[in-house]
Amino acid sequence: MPEAKRPTLLVIDDSDMHRMLLRHTLEEEYRVIEATDGHEGLRQAREELPDLILLDVVMPEPDGFAVCRALKEEEATRKIPVLFLTGRSDPDAVQQGFALGAADYIPKPCHPAEVVARIANHLALKEARESLAAQNVELQQTIREQEISIELARKTLAFIDDHPPRYTDLGRGLALFSHGYCLPCRAEGGDHFFVRTLPTGNPTRTVFSVKDQSGHAVKCILRSIFTDLTHNALICRTDLPLEGVLTRLNETVNTAGLFNADDFFTAFSGEIDHATLEFRYASAGHPPLLLIRQGEVRLVPRPRETGCNLPMGVAPEIPISAGSLRLEAGDMLIAYTDGLTEMPLRREGQVLCCNGLADLTRRILAAKPDLTVTALMEELLATIARRSGVLADTAGKNSGDDDITLLGLQIEDQTACRRLALKPADFSDLDAMIHAFLTPLEEELPGRGYQGSVEFRIHTACSEALLNAWKHGNREEPHREIEMRWRFGNDLFVEIIDQGHGFDPAAAPDPFSSPQLLAESGRGIFIIRQSACAAQWLGNGNHLRLRFGRETRTAATPGLAPGFSLWEVSR
Repeated sequence: MPEAKRPTLLVIDDSDMHRMLLRHTLEEEYRVIEATDGHEGLRQAREELPDLILLDVVMPEPDGFAVCRALKEEEATRKIPVLFLTGRSDPDAVQQGFALGAADYIPKPCHPAEVVARIANHLALKEARESLAAQNVELQQTIREQEISIELARKTLAFIDDHPPRYTDLGRGLALFSHGYCLPCRAEGGDHFFVRTLPTGNPTRTVFSVKDQSGHAVKCILRSIFTDLTHNALICRTDLPLEGVLTRLNETVNTAGLFNADDFFTAFSGEIDHATLEFRYASAGHPPLLLIRQGEVRLVPRPRETGCNLPMGVAPEIPISAGSLRLEAGDMLIAYTDGLTEMPLRREGQVLCCNGLADLTRRILAAKPDLTVTALMEELLATIARRSGVLADTAGKNSGDDDITLLGLQIEDQTACRRLALKPADFSDLDAMIHAFLTPLEEELPGRGYQGSVEFRIHTACSEALLNAWKHGNREEPHREIEMRWRFGNDLFVEIIDQGHGFDPAAAPDPFSSPQLLAESGRGIFIIRQSACAAQWLGNGNHLRLRFGRETRTAATPGLAPGFSLWEVSR
């Protein structure tokens, strides 16, 4: 790397041996400059403005603490990350260093791999902060010079938060379902959420956050953009734990200059470890999440439990704590904003407290124990809206006085399927079997909340798939069977597995191309894909998995589009 482009590291240490070891470890990747005492270190820091400083604590006067204090008092050097190098490990020394503004502690003797890793991490954080600062300056300039476009701002926030993944594979036959609604009470509100799966980290985990900005003015969405832009950058570019990410987010929000003295936001954030199902969570002044397990409803966290914190933007030095628990297959999580529980204010003059919301959830589940998290959210919203005299539904309507957001997650067991083996002898036999399979399935659809054209789409896709499975896999050898699997979760899943040689669905002809317009075959895959919400061919193409959503209207829900699972993008 050219010398001018390499980050500059300043090593301040009175030990010739330590400086030599650090220079040998770092000089291939970084430009390393050295100082043998605190006075020389301060002079070089002011002149060179290095990207990072490695500072020995135990030196002749001034010692490392005094040097760090001087660096943080000067505007030019205040933002340079300082990593202490020390053989002292007593808690008081460590606390003193962090109180002075140090970014990290590296114990002596230094392990080269650890030094390299920590330096790389803090340089990445520094780059992220500088990038965010530049974006902050640009955003403030835009606010001053241009008229705010609510629609553009809404699209920007949607781009940052993206569509939540509807299904995320957790392994072991489990999948994490996620689905949410944002219902602003005005043109655009201050509620927002995201769900982000991080497949490249260790551990692989899914992170989600629901936030509620104070106020209802247009500036709320600008604060929402900045907040989630920062939050996503911290998640994707650091390996900090949940509480570390949220602590940094709070610090950034308080020092960015976009929040006025009376601006703040509440947040519920969580992360789910795919391998262990450990759920770590933190509430920043936000209503507790509902955890539903086998009909029981629990508030997470309960008041004064670990994981309860003050709102974001109140003060920069507030530490964030996180709680944890182990999730199980079938567990449902519902995060929401206080617009849901404040709806009764208009008619009853009081809010629905969190315990009252938990009791209402229990009553709904007692009457309808098989509800999925999507159906449960709809029931909660509809019940509270009727009670409050408010028009609010998952199609995007909200005549209330506050924004309403609901985000639901559920751990679904993909192996809990009903199964049927078919061995049709001929086409007539196959037609009778298709009818025998689809008739009871379609009779079950209304009770599961499937409406409108969904029944026709299910019938079309399944009939075409079964016909293809028989034609290409079992017609010549009728002793072979076609296996049917299906299950109702938040969506309906149907799997069709034949024992033929399979095919490559990517090589299927385009039915709209000139050679295919008059062809007698070649339209089956197109029909299946158009009829189902998702279609995936597994293995060598003889295992088809279909997904059908309950309603088509979710596509029009503000802040929400139909989710796409890994099933739709892999074969």
